[in-house]
Amino acid sequence: MSELSKEEMDKIIKELEKRGAVKPCPRCGNNDFMIIDGYFSQTLQTDLSKGLAIGGPSIPSAIIVCTKCGYMSQHALGILGLLPNEGGTKGE
Repeated sequence: MSELSKEEMDKIIKELEKRGAVKPCPRCGNNDFMIIDGYFSQTLQTDLSKGLAIGGPSIPSAIIVCTKCGYMSQHALGILGLLPNEGGTKGE
């Protein structure tokens, strides 16, 4: 697994700050957070009657973790403009 570059982490931080995501942890009030060193992709399910499907549509996300209580928040990369575009580079 490759690690996120400093540039990728800085882009995530910049986009969250630009959107006002700078409040303390909702669980413990701590102001210190860390970015998990990788992306998370949660699979979307449209029908649970046949069990859980593996693969298919997903929401690529960055995970931010409170350094005091471990609370995790997911932030959709598409909304942050950080998904690769058709040319293979991430949007600005």
